[in-house]
Amino acid sequence: PIFPALALLIGIHLASAGPRLALAQGAVAALLGIALASASLWASANLPKALALLETGFPPELYAAYLPWLAAGGIVMAAVGIASASLCSRRSAAALTLALGGLAWVQIAVTGHETLAPAFSAYHVVQKIRGDVKPDVPFYVVDTFDHTLPFYLDRTVTMVGNKDELAASIAWEPREFLPDAAAFARAWQADRDAFAMFNASDLAEKTVNTASWTFIFTGVLLNAAAQLLLKAGTNAVGHFEFSAQNIVPIGMKLAFEPHIAGGVACYVVSLVVWILGLSRVEVSIAYPMLSIGYVLNAVAAWYLFGESLTAQKLIGIAFIVTGVFLVARS
Repeated sequence: PIFPALALLIGIHLASAGPRLALAQGAVAALLGIALASASLWASANLPKALALLETGFPPELYAAYLPWLAAGGIVMAAVGIASASLCSRRSAAALTLALGGLAWVQIAVTGHETLAPAFSAYHVVQKIRGDVKPDVPFYVVDTFDHTLPFYLDRTVTMVGNKDELAASIAWEPREFLPDAAAFARAWQADRDAFAMFNASDLAEKTVNTASWTFIFTGVLLNAAAQLLLKAGTNAVGHFEFSAQNIVPIGMKLAFEPHIAGGVACYVVSLVVWILGLSRVEVSIAYPMLSIGYVLNAVAAWYLFGESLTAQKLIGIAFIVTGVFLVARS
């Protein structure tokens, strides 16, 4: 409530000030308008660089739509500042011109800010899914909360992980809250139909997509293939012992044995692929997948090298497969 009164007092002071102050305030407004218009036009022409400087995660197309509004507002402010400075000898006219120009600039900037609405409001998301969201279909909000979402959905939502400032309300309706991702996963799998909202950055961290699994399983397969090739190579070379006398000839024989060379190559490629997989998947999920190689090697060794595959080994393989299945579902 104090700001309108302050604005009125400042306006009275500016209207009664001397020509120099009127000239100075008009010049400052003009310079600010020119700077804003120039920065907006530069950013429009160099959008990737501008977004890197802003360090923002907003979609580039939203900023691209907003920048022309800022440029227009800057041009208006510059023109108004020049007009106000030219009227410096008429103090009331100069102050009124600057005031109206400031109002016009604010209205332009606020109107243009609507182009950023998809980043701040759930309205656009709700409009796309309104026909699919039935009153009895659960709607989860995972580790985030958009206060506009329940308003535009016209219904309550189930919050997951993050209570935000609604802790008191959640205490009244504890059924509308799930404490963690594990509880959400159980509820999600039990629902026949449901919706969930995530932050875009969080969703990439919480999901393991097809490409991620491809890297993980390719790394596992290459690792298993490397073991089999090394075994085939040592079978071809035969039993040996390293000593000072034979380290060079045995080393050369191993280095030029095709199967061993292929096994080493598989190891190198599997390391690269595995690193790519770890950059996308939690290590607590990825590392247990290596045990699939035990299963593959046991079966392949039985088929290729005639190694035994006893009932005890088969029971162990069954436990490994069960464990991998449980980890993958987590």
